[in-house]
Amino acid sequence: MAWSIYSRQKATTKEEGIGLLTITDSAVNYLLSAMSTSGLNGYAARLRIIGRAIEGFQYDFRTVPLSDRSEDDHVLQAGDLVVYLDAATVPLIEGTTIDTKPDGGLKIDNPTPV
Repeated sequence: MAWSIYSRQKATTKEEGIGLLTITDSAVNYLLSAMSTSGLNGYAARLRIIGRAIEGFQYDFRTVPLSDRSEDDHVLQAGDLVVYLDAATVPLIEGTTIDTKPDGGLKIDNPTPV
């Protein structure tokens, strides 16, 4: 199962249509496990596009305290995982999927042209 974010406020498991952002269960579990192992319970993941390169967008993906939410952040929830997206990132992230890589870590598949 994957969590498809169809609005700025709520994650669903609907499979139809292109959502804003899809996070696979394995990616959610990977992030929550990494946060828990690091003692970061009560934290959110922040995803921002910070630039462009020849091969695609450059991302800043980090954990932040839940209190680090900015006024213009879009708040997404996938199960127990909270994700903050800044307003500048939202139009560039539509249709993106976050999944785990077979060798560990995360991969971000963004169909938006650079």
